[in-house]
Amino acid sequence: METRALTLRETAASLNRSTVYVSGLQKRFELPVCSGAAYSPAYVAFLRGLTALRTFDLAEETLRDLWHLEKKLLQLLHVDSTGSPT
Repeated sequence: METRALTLRETAASLNRSTVYVSGLQKRFELPVCSGAAYSPAYVAFLRGLTALRTFDLAEETLRDLWHLEKKLLQLLHVDSTGSPT
């Protein structure tokens, strides 16, 4: 796995998906959209997990619901993201 920040095109290529697919995931899951080479390895790993779960036929609506629940829990626990948008 890459240790440097990736562009959207590189991120899509590492997921073996199109940039349109990745942009759609970002929009549907309300993920931050970065410009240039700003996608961290952790962000790409999260997208890879989403892609894998979709491959195993988990409904995207279920994944979105779980993601929103996780975000709420992190906010309730006052988790500090160290200012990173991703």
